[in-house]
Amino acid sequence: MRTAEAMGVFNMAAFLHMSGDLGAARGYYDEALKLMGEVGNLRNEAIALSNMSTFQRSLGDLAAAEELCKRALDVCRRAGHKRFEAINNSNLAGMLHERGLNDEALWHHREAIRIQREIGDTRHEGLSLGNLAGFFHDLGQLGRAQAAYADGLLLLDQS
Repeated sequence: MRTAEAMGVFNMAAFLHMSGDLGAARGYYDEALKLMGEVGNLRNEAIALSNMSTFQRSLGDLAAAEELCKRALDVCRRAGHKRFEAINNSNLAGMLHERGLNDEALWHHREAIRIQREIGDTRHEGLSLGNLAGFFHDLGQLGRAQAAYADGLLLLDQS
């Protein structure tokens, strides 16, 4: 019963977030995370943390977004949820890049791609390669950007 309640609260948070009612969404996200922690469903807890990270990033609170994303990564690892671990690595890479932490950002980009290759998730690997291309482009490394972009497009065409 608590799992259904937690998911209901989480879904309401996501709805309010998408509807633009950010104040109400924050309260529902906090409650959903509390309930998911009590239930012990690591997969749903990781999803809630990741969505809360996106929410905080949309508010411009990059520090809170980064912390939530790191917590989501930790929960994903404990849950063995590789696909979501890779997605969170990719999200974290973008946040780190925004803060100018480019060595750490590059590590997370590569970790996302490594995991996606390991699990055979070619669609998300292609998307992550596109993110990596944008990263290289921002750094003025156009040859590396073009190569990553081409590799990503090839994978997306195949998926």
